[in-house]
Amino acid sequence: MKKKNFIFITCLLIFIFITIFSPPIMFAHGLPILGKKSEKSENNFDHLGDGSDFTSRKVYYTTDFDYFYFINLRFWENLEIEQLQYYIPTDEPRVKKINPFIYSVEQNLKYSYINSFGVSRSNDFWYFDYYARDDKL
Repeated sequence: MKKKNFIFITCLLIFIFITIFSPPIMFAHGLPILGKKSEKSENNFDHLGDGSDFTSRKVYYTTDFDYFYFINLRFWENLEIEQLQYYIPTDEPRVKKINPFIYSVEQNLKYSYINSFGVSRSNDFWYFDYYARDDKL
């Protein structure tokens, strides 16, 4: 009996730890994309750094899906999601809160090489980037 209680309490503590300290996760085309935690900057390219190598990053097709999804395990804090503009200003995508854990953002740059989002929660900020090469379009 004590062993079962110990396992249950350990699993519960691990679940609570993951829930409290987990960052948001973006899903595009069914695969997770982890964001880069950073300070919010006026220049959208700052988070890429000087040595950004776009050829080594994971590349996806841009037209395979209609929505990006963001998972927020800290459901008591709302996510604020904004699309970052690099080249051509577009209309803001619709952000929909499906439930306290999941947000959807429409894919409005289907023929763009890069689609990036700035996501803030409380005092934290992350950049999420989605890349495509022209041969993948």
